[in-house]
Amino acid sequence: MQKKREKFRIETRRNDLERCFKQKREILDQGAIITIGEYCYNSDNLLGKGSYCQVYAGWKCQNRNKKVAIRVMIGNERVSSEIELQKSLKSKNIAKIYDDVKIDDKHYIIMELCDESLSKRYQEFSRNEAIQYFQQILNGLEELQKHKIIHRDLKLDNILLKKRQIKIIDFGFAKSISDNGLGTESVKCGTPETMAPEVHKSNKRTIYSDKQDVWALGIILHQLFYKIHPFESLECLLENKRRDTREEEDEVVNDFINKCLTEEDKRMTIKEALQHRIRKYQIAIDSDDQKTLFGQIKDCVQSKLESLTHYWYETVRGYLIK
Repeated sequence: MQKKREKFRIETRRNDLERCFKQKREILDQGAIITIGEYCYNSDNLLGKGSYCQVYAGWKCQNRNKKVAIRVMIGNERVSSEIELQKSLKSKNIAKIYDDVKIDDKHYIIMELCDESLSKRYQEFSRNEAIQYFQQILNGLEELQKHKIIHRDLKLDNILLKKRQIKIIDFGFAKSISDNGLGTESVKCGTPETMAPEVHKSNKRTIYSDKQDVWALGIILHQLFYKIHPFESLECLLENKRRDTREEEDEVVNDFINKCLTEEDKRMTIKEALQHRIRKYQIAIDSDDQKTLFGQIKDCVQSKLESLTHYWYETVRGYLIK
């Protein structure tokens, strides 16, 4: 009897320990809740990371329904200038900064939470959608042009979607240019795949103007519309040897791309790009778009008919019962 009781105690203790370890594992699995000013985030809710930052999904502490993105960066002068620069921009096509908090050597930037980047979605877009999204990108660039700011790292990864609305992000390389538009000298920066040839060919420092952003716009439009990068390799980019898209070319789209992906002295400025007819361009709905549109209309009509039928059925039934 004594042995049975001892065995029972051992089993009970073992079960308690297992339960305790399980609870601790669950707490660890849930990650740590970190509070930054009025906002919180779970250390497990990582949305993405780069060389200098991590981005987490967060929320307002007093209102969990207020979702935000929290960008954690090692603080320096460049981060501070990026925050101030982005705060000065007021456009629905540029991601908003709600707040920023500096703790020790880290900057916590509280930003508008978006769905995902264009780089993950652009292959799905119809040509009409590609044009509409590109027009929104130009709307965002218009705000930069008003403030004489160049982005210097425009690419699909730095353009997000939030409920079908474009949001331009990552102003870490953004810079103000002089009023005369002659450009400003700076350390070479950007992403090789969207960097203009004159920047690639320069030494450590180069003269930047808005024409480098225009080059990137040409690449972005080509990717959105033709679903492929215009250059097969970096060598092709440096020699400006583009892919052949003659079978599926669009006159207005190609006119814009041609005026972007050319030598710097022949390339459009941002002001000229914003005046291009592509800003108001609409293309005819293709067969795939028609099928999608008709399908949406059919589903909507069918849903309304079902609701109406149910309403009349219940009305007549109620009348007969009386």
